[in-house]
Amino acid sequence: MIALSITTIPQYTGAGTVVGALAVYQNGVAISGATFLIEDDQSDFTISGGNLAVGGALSVPGYYNVKVDAVASGVIIDTAEFTINVVAVSPDGTTITGGKGSVLSPQGSWTFGTQSTATPGNWAILLNGVATGNTGSVIEIAHGGNVYYKGISGTWYQFVPNYVTGVWIKGSAP
Repeated sequence: MIALSITTIPQYTGAGTVVGALAVYQNGVAISGATFLIEDDQSDFTISGGNLAVGGALSVPGYYNVKVDAVASGVIIDTAEFTINVVAVSPDGTTITGGKGSVLSPQGSWTFGTQSTATPGNWAILLNGVATGNTGSVIEIAHGGNVYYKGISGTWYQFVPNYVTGVWIKGSAP
């Protein structure tokens, strides 16, 4: 069995970007030293070491299929077809301000909610309609679908997704 660690990537992912790690197993045991090949020469993907990588910029969201062979000792020992989900994101540099608009990231749709009474000029930041607990005046998509916001104080924060929801870390302007 060939396994791929990640099968969802954001739209506009550039050529050479790793999609996920490949591994091959027989009877539940990882086969060390195996290499991987893509069967379709016209594929949108390539192999980079033990990883599946993007072969060319994927600007159209949707599902992309790729067929991978695992090779050990010069013999194909397994074949698997993976469907890669390229999710729609707003192009880098897309911003919303003034409590209006929406932008897309791999996590979903980002919008503003109600204006903050504690800090007028900031609005509640919503992900898929649910408050994130933060307020800001600008939300921006940058660096391949990453989400940033700043409030009227001028401090920038970046959203870092995790398995539960995500966290905001203080950073520099995108």
